[in-house]
Amino acid sequence: MTLLKEKITFGTIMGVVREYFVMTIGILLYTFAWIACILPAHGTGGGATGAALVLCGAIENLFNFQINIGTMAFIVNGILLLFAGFIIGWNFGIKTIFCIIVLPASLNFFQETLPGVQAWLAELGVIPPDAISLFGNLEPLLLVIMGGMLSGVGIYMCFRQGGSDQLRPCRAGDRFAYHLCIAAGGQRHRDGDLRLPADGGIRSEHRCVAGGQPAVESDSGHQP
Repeated sequence: MTLLKEKITFGTIMGVVREYFVMTIGILLYTFAWIACILPAHGTGGGATGAALVLCGAIENLFNFQINIGTMAFIVNGILLLFAGFIIGWNFGIKTIFCIIVLPASLNFFQETLPGVQAWLAELGVIPPDAISLFGNLEPLLLVIMGGMLSGVGIYMCFRQGGSDQLRPCRAGDRFAYHLCIAAGGQRHRDGDLRLPADGGIRSEHRCVAGGQPAVESDSGHQP
């Protein structure tokens, strides 16, 4: 049985709370951008949320049956999670599960509440009664741009909390990972490994071992 090497302190607990708080704010900002900006402008985007938006519109037009975007996003993410589990492995972090649960709930929350807020603002005379969004009759192109900026900030906030200064092993020690290394420009070395130089400013080396577990080495030679 593995024992905890680090003593749990108040600072450690507050650090974890801060991470999840920032991630929650980022998810709320991301989902608000989709429901308040992109959806009223009849726009779409990439990722599971964009696919969910397209699928919801298609189901409503074909079968006259309405599904909340958050519910469809949860289904899409669940399917992708299953594919990733069978192909790469089931070693998902708790933060990934947290985002997959909170994001659909936040989408459904804003989809249910923002129309009421828009009607309330129209009654107060803040926006016209026939406004297309909370921001009045703003041009759809500007709404999409605003939504893209807000959602980008939200994604950045989430990614920052899950960031790492080292590459992690992908745990796909099979021919699938081997061919991924080749497709990404890996070069064969004399030791029989395929090596990929790290991107960005991350100074570590990702080695995809043919027929075995991929390994990660940092500058100091440490191998997790």
